[in-house]
Amino acid sequence: MTQFDSMPQNSADAQQRYRVIAPYVAGAQVLAVQFMRCPQRGKDMVQDALEKALQTSHFPAAQKAKPWFLQVVRHRCLDELRLLQRHSDDTALAEFIAPQPDPLQAHRQNLVQQALALLPQEQSDLLVLREFNDCSYADIAMIVGIPEGTVMSRLHRARMAMRSALQQLGER
Repeated sequence: MTQFDSMPQNSADAQQRYRVIAPYVAGAQVLAVQFMRCPQRGKDMVQDALEKALQTSHFPAAQKAKPWFLQVVRHRCLDELRLLQRHSDDTALAEFIAPQPDPLQAHRQNLVQQALALLPQEQSDLLVLREFNDCSYADIAMIVGIPEGTVMSRLHRARMAMRSALQQLGER
């Protein structure tokens, strides 16, 4: 059973939309996990966003589907974080890192995740969108809602902050 089998709308329409969005689901999960700081919550946010994407009457043209879908995922994560903040007892969510077959690769991924976690959300968003999702500056501008020139300058500062965070972690 696929993710769109239970959609209440026209099955052919949902399947076509899923084919357009499917290549971006893995990147959306990276973005959502970074936001939520929990792999399962990140997957849940992507699933929710996917359901909305398959049901919306405002589905974009195929060439605009990637930034649009990542924007839907981002907004879903922000909504969930606001909800969690209202109902939180201020305890941190447990972070879960799946075991990796290659210890060196796992260590590098862990360092990158730790460094991203040290950055302000705005900076980590930009880095995840650009480096993990290969979004263009124009796409990032649309997703985040800022001018393209601002994306470039903020991304530069985010890369510098990431370099500094990685150096700090390497010294520990």
